[in-house]
Amino acid sequence: MGQSTTNSDGTGNVSINGAVISTADILLNGNTSITFNPIALTTLQQQPSMAYYAKVPGSWKDF
Repeated sequence: MGQSTTNSDGTGNVSINGAVISTADILLNGNTSITFNPIALTTLQQQPSMAYYAKVPGSWKDF
């Protein structure tokens, strides 16, 4: 996998209500508050645009 870094250069307040998912490092400056909210993920999962299924070659195998 490649690498990427998200850098919020702002120095203000950041408030995230839900979840943060990343495959890379995240650097947030200023006052950061992340509050996990499982309802946010459930709502996202129930969106029609998220309701597709595709096999990805070389991905998960459950033996």
